[in-house]
Amino acid sequence: MQTVSSNFLAAVQGSNTPVYYADLWKNGTFVTRLPIESANVAADANSDVQFTGQVVVADADGTLTPTSMGDSLTPFGATVNILAGFNHSGGIETVSMGWFLIWDMDIEEAWSSMTDSLSGTTTLVRKGSRITLNLRDLTQKIKDYKFLAPSQPTQSSAWAEIVYLVGDVIQTQDPGFTPVSIPANLTYGEDRFEAVKALAALHLAEPFITPDGRLTLRLLNPAQDSTNTAPTFGWTINLVQYKKTLTRDGVYNVVVGRGKDATTSNSLVAYSIKSDGPTSFYGDFGPRAVFYANDLLSSQAAVQAFADSQLNAIASQNTQTVPVKALPNPAIQLGDYASLSVQGSSTPVLCRVIGYNYPSEGEMDVTLSMPSSWVA
Repeated sequence: MQTVSSNFLAAVQGSNTPVYYADLWKNGTFVTRLPIESANVAADANSDVQFTGQVVVADADGTLTPTSMGDSLTPFGATVNILAGFNHSGGIETVSMGWFLIWDMDIEEAWSSMTDSLSGTTTLVRKGSRITLNLRDLTQKIKDYKFLAPSQPTQSSAWAEIVYLVGDVIQTQDPGFTPVSIPANLTYGEDRFEAVKALAALHLAEPFITPDGRLTLRLLNPAQDSTNTAPTFGWTINLVQYKKTLTRDGVYNVVVGRGKDATTSNSLVAYSIKSDGPTSFYGDFGPRAVFYANDLLSSQAAVQAFADSQLNAIASQNTQTVPVKALPNPAIQLGDYASLSVQGSSTPVLCRVIGYNYPSEGEMDVTLSMPSSWVA
């Protein structure tokens, strides 16, 4: 969860006055605060581009409507920083919901005709424009930044190599992990972001973009601590509505990891199997395997550790999800742990945030994954 004041947290729990801004930047320079008609930010932990958004801009006088590709508000170099928060007793306090590329935009222009009563001449007068911006987070810049030719690592450690690979297009934030060496004789394909994900896997982690627009790494199965604990979702605080969903989709009970021995180049294979509970590999649910191939995993121990970590992360995370409607809290982040308190249950359930949709008006939608104890 993002760091906020006690007044901010109090606003989350009770009556509040939400604020929502969209700031336009070009070439690293602030251009203007966009006059928004509506907006939302959506997050999905299971996507490469985890954050998307849409902003509808009310351009009353036409000054923002582009007339050429080089104008400020276009998909060709502009970025949008979305901020949300509350106007509380301590003043206006916001947090960043993310930095976004404008992927595409629709412009609806309105005109009216005016006729001069003396001359009878009719002219068209602009009434303004309504501009819809569809946004993707800065991961998209890395996905677009392909290798133009086969290449090999230039750095000795995985994080240093990630910084080298993306430093031309996005800022980075050191996750503070213990350095991990890159296996010898590695050659990249054309996809730079896939290379970044493979390097992150050496740390049993995944890449993600922070709210201030920097690339860093997040453990696949992090322990709960003060930095990733969100406020409770409960009937006594801010829960508006919830339902339960059960699905086979995304539920696996065996992870097959594949790597390559750094010395012999022989293939390495490791299995991690869920052996108990209703989704056990040996039970009525039946075997469901998911495969991961990563030549950066260069020892049997590394492949096994990766398979174990992946099984721990995915074996039950999508088995049961709970979509809830709650009062707005823009400080929540993907991966946060949150307690769910519902009617009929005396004990809160600890869940993880795997998705949300945060609109400029009304409640926010949050998707929580249930803990493994619920499917044990």
